[in-house]
Amino acid sequence: MKTSSPKTCAFTGKLVTVAALGLLLAGCGTKQPPLRVGINSWPGYEFLWLAQEKGFFRDAGVEVKLVQFGSLSDARRAFESGNLDGWATTVVEVLMSRDASPRDARIVRVIDASEGADVIIAPKSIQSPRDLRGKRVGVELASLGVYMLGRALELEGLTLQDVTPVSSVQELMGEQMRSGALDAAVSYPPQSAALLADARFHAIFSSQRIPGEVVDVLAFDSETLRLRSQQVAAFQQALDRAFRFYQEQPMEAARIMGLREGLSAKDFQTQLTEGIRLITPAEQASFLRGAASLRPVVEGVARHLNSTGLLSARLGLTDCLPAP
Repeated sequence: MKTSSPKTCAFTGKLVTVAALGLLLAGCGTKQPPLRVGINSWPGYEFLWLAQEKGFFRDAGVEVKLVQFGSLSDARRAFESGNLDGWATTVVEVLMSRDASPRDARIVRVIDASEGADVIIAPKSIQSPRDLRGKRVGVELASLGVYMLGRALELEGLTLQDVTPVSSVQELMGEQMRSGALDAAVSYPPQSAALLADARFHAIFSSQRIPGEVVDVLAFDSETLRLRSQQVAAFQQALDRAFRFYQEQPMEAARIMGLREGLSAKDFQTQLTEGIRLITPAEQASFLRGAASLRPVVEGVARHLNSTGLLSARLGLTDCLPAP
């Protein structure tokens, strides 16, 4: 019978020891923490909830913690303080965050474009944005709401200095409008639907007037993208799957997504399809790098924010998209 020499046995023993150590290290301390992603109420963002509820994140091999916020600005502040790895937001918040924070927010996905869903709501006695002069307008400060208000006023030859912006959140705006504490409010679904159902109020401006400017995106910090690229890729795969599920079973998907917003499948489907253009997985490459590039949108929004003093002209501020 053939036997190994002591020298060979010693060498083999070292290999076994090294292999065992490698397995030990692979099993200890390498598990990534959950991706912490901020979300607030908006129909397009509910695809993240759908992916979680259907187990698509789990199936893709990524653990995700969705963190609910009452406003876009609250989610932005949580990202800037390091309590989120990424968040569902708009181009406006991404630019404001890059300007105000050392964190480097990068857009990785286009969720949808608002084509009338974002609105300014006022009593019937106020007919257009020009009638807002001197009025109290509820907005989520340091967020899309201020941008919407600024653009509405700009088209009427007015500025933000001509009104009194009042800091508020979507959940309170309806009560504040009905009590007279606000003369108008910048709102969006689902809260806007309840306000517009009240015969006393109507929309005096919508994102339909500024096509291509109100775009919802998914953004992550550049360090997260660098260190946890596989998790972010898996996150994206799960969202692709959620979108396909919606295409194949729209009412069942709407039922699941509507639950979180307290809406029936029919009502949620209405909000998702009226005034919102969903961006499909197949369109992502074109929006991020191709012919339908989001870059002109980012640069245009930055110019408007800069002209109203809401954003600086810092070099590289708009570099938040993947390289062409």
